[in-house]
Amino acid sequence: MWIAAGALVIVAVIVGFTVFGDSTEDEAVDRCTSAVADRMKSPSTAEFSDVSAFETDSLKTIDEDYAQLDRYSNYGKLSRWVVTGDVDASNSFGATVRSEFNCSAIVGDGTIVGVEVGYIE
Repeated sequence: MWIAAGALVIVAVIVGFTVFGDSTEDEAVDRCTSAVADRMKSPSTAEFSDVSAFETDSLKTIDEDYAQLDRYSNYGKLSRWVVTGDVDASNSFGATVRSEFNCSAIVGDGTIVGVEVGYIE
């Protein structure tokens, strides 16, 4: 009986963490899509699709080496989540336009410490 009760508690904790816990990947996607939406002419119209994210220890991108930026120099271990996808949003004429985006969520010592939008095309 105690074993069954213990197993039930473990399952409840796992389910609770899965349902209510926010992973670094989820936070990276949320922070990047918010940063991209903020750059739109009409942020409230932004709808995202084909969003994907992956983590990398490489801080070097085509444009920038984030390890060289002073604002991240206080962190011991740096990594980043690269978030890409499409965003549909209204332009200044009210027409919906699709753009591709690339964004990096910089992780310092296990916490997202910055978001850098690479491009929106």
